[in-house]
Amino acid sequence: MKNRKDLNKETLVDIFSTATYGSDWLGICRPKKFDSLVKESESREEKWADILLGGGYIVAYEYEDEEEAIVHKVTLDMMKKGFEVFKEKCPYDYADFITENEDYCTCSNLMQCVLFGEVVYG
Repeated sequence: MKNRKDLNKETLVDIFSTATYGSDWLGICRPKKFDSLVKESESREEKWADILLGGGYIVAYEYEDEEEAIVHKVTLDMMKKGFEVFKEKCPYDYADFITENEDYCTCSNLMQCVLFGEVVYG
């Protein structure tokens, strides 16, 4: 089993791909100015991870109801802090994540902890 406690490229890719697949509240993109940080990556999630690991940021769009999206800059430091909040506030989800038994809800809750410091979308 890989070490899911470290936010390495593989772990970040897992989080992003699971949290954004079919999400009705979260979208992510990368600022083009960080393209130089992108390694030989194929998927958008790998590109996002490269940017964070290279010291850049990605942009998360929070969609609530029919309002304009709320924009959040996400850094690796924010991911690390949110991961600690997730561990504390969502222990069952954290256990699922660490044992590679995560699903959309698990990773959505993790990203909510990164962005808001708590789970707000249930």
